[in-house]
Amino acid sequence: MRISKFTRTAVASAVCSGALLSVSIPAQANKALDRLSKEDTNWAMQTKDYDASHFSEMTQINTHNVQHLQPVWSFSTGVLNGHEGGPLVIDGIMYVHTPYPNNIFAIDLDEPGKILWEHKPKQNPAARAVACCDEVNRGLAYAPAGEGYPATIFQNQLDGHIVALNAKTGELLWKMENSDIAMGSTLTVAPFVAKDKVIVGSSGAELGVRGYATAYNIVHHA
Repeated sequence: MRISKFTRTAVASAVCSGALLSVSIPAQANKALDRLSKEDTNWAMQTKDYDASHFSEMTQINTHNVQHLQPVWSFSTGVLNGHEGGPLVIDGIMYVHTPYPNNIFAIDLDEPGKILWEHKPKQNPAARAVACCDEVNRGLAYAPAGEGYPATIFQNQLDGHIVALNAKTGELLWKMENSDIAMGSTLTVAPFVAKDKVIVGSSGAELGVRGYATAYNIVHHA
C-alpha cells in the first residue's frame, strides 16, 4: 500500500526540529497498523493515521453535550516534568508514557485501576543535563504482531536508546543505542512505524548536533 503523503507529513512527525531528511522513494504503510488506525475505537499512532489527520470521526461527544463531560477516573504517573505526546489506545488497552525517566504503563480500560504492566528503565542520569528544553518524551509507537515478532511498543529514551517491548507483557524485546549524550544528542521524539521498520529521529540540534534519522527492523536479531 503506497502512502502518497508519507514523505511530507509522517516522516516530518518522526524527525525533530533541526533534522533534515531526504526520501527519494515512496514509503509503505504497515498494513495491519493502517487498518487499526482507521478504527476510531483505537488511537494506535501519535498522528492517528498515516495521513497525520489527528482526527476521530466518532460523534458521541459533540457541541451539544461537551459541556456536560466529567472526569470518571484519573491516573498519576508519579512524574512531575512536562508530559508531551498522547497515550496510545489499542483494543481496550491504554499505553501511557512519561518524560524522563521514561516510564511506561499499560492500563486496562475495562478496569482502569488495574495496571497490566509497567516498564521503568534504568538509564544514564547525565542525559538530564544534556536535554535542552525539559526532559520530555513525545510519545510511543505501536506495531501489530507480524511475522517473527509479537505486538510491540516502541519508546525512545532520553539517554539515546530505543527500546522495543512486548505490548502484552511489557517484556523487553530489544534495546539499541541510537544517540550519544556525550555529543549532546538525546532522544525525545516519538518513533514511527512504517511497514517492517521503526524510524527514529535524533534530538539535540539546539546544541549543534547534526540531525539524522535511523530505520530499524522491527524484528531485531542480537
